[in-house]
Amino acid sequence: MFDTTRPDPTAPIRAAAFYAAIVLPMVYLPILAGGVSTERLTVVAGLLLANAAALVLGHDYGTE
Repeated sequence: MFDTTRPDPTAPIRAAAFYAAIVLPMVYLPILAGGVSTERLTVVAGLLLANAAALVLGHDYGTE
């Protein structure tokens, strides 16, 4: 009656978010190691927010 074998349409988004959560710290750690000036503060805050969003969105990736 109901097709339960349909692929999840959110799977690619969760996969991208999962891997982004892995890669993003590699991007902002060198910036933090070089020191955060007032010019870089917006960039660092944006990267940290993007990493937090990726962690939330990619949390359930691979649990099927």
